[in-house]
Amino acid sequence: MYLNAATLIDVIQSDDVLVQGNSIADKLFQGMQVTGSSARKVKRCIFKNNTVKGSARTKNAMYFDYIEDCQINDNTIYDGSVAIAIQNRADCTINDNSHYGGDSKKITINIISTCHDCDKR
Repeated sequence: MYLNAATLIDVIQSDDVLVQGNSIADKLFQGMQVTGSSARKVKRCIFKNNTVKGSARTKNAMYFDYIEDCQINDNTIYDGSVAIAIQNRADCTINDNSHYGGDSKKITINIISTCHDCDKR
Protein backbone atom coordinates (compact mmCIF):
# COMPACT_ATOMS: atom_id res chain seq x y z
CA MET A 1 0.00 0.00 0.00
CA TYR A 2 1.41 3.40 -1.03
CA LEU A 3 0.59 6.50 1.01
CA ASN A 4 0.60 10.16 -0.04
CA ALA A 5 1.07 9.62 -3.78
CA ALA A 6 -0.80 11.88 -6.23
CA THR A 7 -2.70 9.11 -8.06
CA LEU A 8 -2.08 5.48 -7.18
CA ILE A 9 -3.63 3.82 -10.23
CA ASP A 10 -3.61 5.94 -13.39
CA VAL A 11 -5.01 4.67 -16.71
CA ILE A 12 -4.32 7.07 -19.59
CA GLN A 13 -5.88 6.61 -23.06
CA SER A 14 -5.83 2.80 -22.82
CA ASP A 15 -8.50 0.31 -23.88
CA ASP A 16 -9.58 -3.10 -22.53
CA VAL A 17 -8.00 -2.64 -19.09
CA LEU A 18 -9.08 -4.69 -16.05
CA VAL A 19 -8.39 -3.09 -12.65
CA GLN A 20 -9.51 -5.63 -10.06
CA GLY A 21 -8.87 -6.60 -6.44
CA ASN A 22 -6.60 -3.71 -5.46
CA SER A 23 -6.41 -2.20 -1.98
CA ILE A 24 -5.01 1.33 -2.04
CA ALA A 25 -4.84 4.30 0.33
CA ASP A 26 -4.45 7.88 -0.81
CA LYS A 27 -4.36 10.84 1.54
CA LEU A 28 -4.12 13.76 -0.85
CA PHE A 29 -5.37 13.51 -4.42
CA GLN A 30 -7.06 10.55 -6.15
CA GLY A 31 -6.92 6.83 -5.61
CA MET A 32 -7.76 5.81 -9.19
CA GLN A 33 -7.83 8.01 -12.24
CA VAL A 34 -8.84 7.14 -15.79
CA THR A 35 -8.41 9.82 -18.44
CA GLY A 36 -8.89 9.96 -22.15
CA SER A 37 -9.49 12.96 -24.37
CA SER A 38 -12.25 14.13 -26.69
CA ALA A 39 -10.28 12.64 -29.59
CA ARG A 40 -9.24 9.44 -27.75
CA LYS A 41 -11.67 8.05 -25.19
CA VAL A 42 -10.77 5.18 -22.87
CA LYS A 43 -12.94 2.21 -23.93
CA ARG A 44 -14.13 -1.12 -22.49
CA CYS A 45 -12.38 -0.90 -19.12
CA ILE A 46 -13.57 -2.73 -16.01
CA PHE A 47 -12.98 -1.54 -12.45
CA LYS A 48 -14.27 -4.03 -9.91
CA ASN A 49 -13.70 -5.32 -6.39
CA ASN A 50 -11.22 -2.58 -5.50
CA THR A 51 -10.88 -0.93 -2.08
CA VAL A 52 -9.90 2.73 -1.97
CA LYS A 53 -9.15 4.38 1.37
CA GLY A 54 -8.94 8.15 1.26
CA SER A 55 -9.06 10.98 3.73
CA ALA A 56 -11.07 14.18 4.09
CA ARG A 57 -8.45 15.84 1.86
CA THR A 58 -8.66 13.23 -0.92
CA LYS A 59 -10.14 14.97 -3.97
CA ASN A 60 -11.93 11.97 -5.56
CA ALA A 61 -11.45 8.34 -4.60
CA MET A 62 -12.12 7.32 -8.23
CA TYR A 63 -12.09 9.79 -11.13
CA PHE A 64 -13.08 9.04 -14.74
CA ASP A 65 -12.91 11.44 -17.71
CA TYR A 66 -13.59 10.71 -21.39
CA ILE A 67 -14.55 7.06 -21.00
CA GLU A 68 -16.87 4.87 -23.05
CA ASP A 69 -18.42 1.44 -22.48
CA CYS A 70 -16.72 0.98 -19.08
CA GLN A 71 -17.92 -0.82 -15.94
CA ILE A 72 -17.39 0.43 -12.38
CA ASN A 73 -18.70 -2.38 -10.18
CA ASP A 74 -18.46 -3.72 -6.62
CA ASN A 75 -15.85 -1.26 -5.35
CA THR A 76 -15.60 -0.21 -1.69
CA ILE A 77 -14.58 3.35 -0.90
CA TYR A 78 -13.74 4.74 2.52
CA ASP A 79 -13.69 8.50 3.02
CA GLY A 80 -12.70 10.81 0.19
CA SER A 81 -14.41 14.05 -0.71
CA VAL A 82 -16.34 12.40 -3.58
CA ALA A 83 -16.32 8.61 -3.97
CA ILE A 84 -16.77 8.41 -7.76
CA ALA A 85 -16.52 11.42 -10.09
CA ILE A 86 -17.26 11.02 -13.79
CA GLN A 87 -17.44 13.41 -16.72
CA ASN A 88 -17.47 13.11 -20.52
CA ARG A 89 -18.61 9.52 -20.60
CA ALA A 90 -21.00 7.34 -22.58
CA ASP A 91 -22.53 3.88 -22.24
CA CYS A 92 -21.06 2.98 -18.87
CA THR A 93 -22.39 1.00 -15.91
CA ILE A 94 -21.93 1.90 -12.25
CA ASN A 95 -23.19 -0.97 -10.09
CA ASP A 96 -23.05 -2.07 -6.42
CA ASN A 97 -20.34 0.30 -5.18
CA SER A 98 -20.18 1.13 -1.44
CA HIS A 99 -19.04 4.40 0.14
CA TYR A 100 -18.34 4.79 3.85
CA GLY A 101 -17.46 8.09 5.50
CA GLY A 102 -16.49 11.00 3.32
CA ASP A 103 -17.61 14.60 3.30
CA SER A 104 -21.29 14.84 4.22
CA LYS A 105 -21.54 18.05 2.17
CA LYS A 106 -20.51 16.24 -1.02
CA ILE A 107 -22.35 13.60 -3.01
CA THR A 108 -21.13 10.03 -3.30
CA ILE A 109 -21.33 9.67 -7.09
CA ASN A 110 -20.93 12.85 -9.15
CA ILE A 111 -21.83 12.48 -12.83
CA ILE A 112 -21.42 15.69 -14.83
CA SER A 113 -24.01 16.65 -17.44
CA THR A 114 -21.67 15.82 -20.31
CA CYS A 115 -22.47 12.13 -19.69
CA HIS A 116 -25.13 10.16 -21.52
CA ASP A 117 -26.53 6.64 -21.53
CA CYS A 118 -25.64 6.08 -17.86
CA ASP A 119 -26.85 3.01 -15.98
CA LYS A 120 -26.51 3.53 -12.21
CA ARG A 121 -27.71 0.93 -9.69
